Amino acid sequence: MPESPFFMVVARKPMSANKGTNKKYKDDLRARASECHRGKPVLSGPLYVRINWFHRERAETDVDNITKMIIDALKGVVFSDDFQIIRFIASRIDAGGDYDLGIGNVPQDALGELQSMLGNAPHILTVEVGEVISRYVRFGPLEEETF
Repeated sequence: MPESPFFMVVARKPMSANKGTNKKYKDDLRARASECHRGKPVLSGPLYVRINWFHRERAETDVDNITKMIIDALKGVVFSDDFQIIRFIASRIDAGGDYDLGIGNVPQDALGELQSMLGNAPHILTVEVGEVISRYVRFGPLEEETF
């Protein structure tokens, strides 16, 4: 049986790796990840990562450029090595637009934080990391993606 996924919610605008490394940003994310993962061992085996960036303000940063620093901040706290990550999805969501939330594995406390922040925070990051339980490879619309 897989371990429970790691999940964190942060009311913060993500930084682009194109703007260079920002130690304070990575340190802040690492501290939040440590708080959310406190007392749990690092995840092992092949892993998936799902990053969602909800924004209320104009967002010009490419979604792929925000992921590197987030992953680097989690290394050593949530997982040992980013080589373990074999599946990855990142999304930029206009929080003022239409979207549906699928909340399957979101812990209740994190869900409460997310719902509270969605009402007023200009930027929210959610990060989920868990064990890959299927080697199923699918083609087609991402809206049907489940991992």
